[in-house]
Amino acid sequence: IALLTHFAIVSGGANWWDLWYTLSQINGVYGIVFILYIIIMVLIVLNIITGIFVNDAMEMSQSKREYAIQSRTDRRQALFVVLRDLFQKCDVDGSGEICKGELAEFMEAPDMQNCLAELDLGGIGAATLFEILDVNQSGTLEIEEFVLGCMRLTAPVSMLEISICLNENRR
Repeated sequence: IALLTHFAIVSGGANWWDLWYTLSQINGVYGIVFILYIIIMVLIVLNIITGIFVNDAMEMSQSKREYAIQSRTDRRQALFVVLRDLFQKCDVDGSGEICKGELAEFMEAPDMQNCLAELDLGGIGAATLFEILDVNQSGTLEIEEFVLGCMRLTAPVSMLEISICLNENRR
């Protein structure tokens, strides 16, 4: 009977106050011990349930963070492959470098126009794009300059980068 009563109390099958009243009639200490038992059991059960929910929420948050990082990495790798292929199409003579004329000629092709529009670089002219990408001022673009330069142009700009540029222009 004691185990059945215990199960009924914990699972909500018995009214706690009825049992408390009965125990209090026998001895007041039993009533106090019963109330302490109920408080401890409720706190333990609530603590376990809360722990389960918090653990699940933390795991879900971690999964979302990992997914976001993986998604960003996948997008950057895909962009790298697309830009590398564009460079190879643009490098007509196979020298491993693109001159301003090759870029201007290739930018008129529908493939290049579509790709640049997708990268939000569609409104930029060939000469301007070449000047921006030619970091070492050599007059030619190597694959590294082209790919990394285009990736830099398509990346979102942070407020830190804007602040740095503003400070440099003030000098």
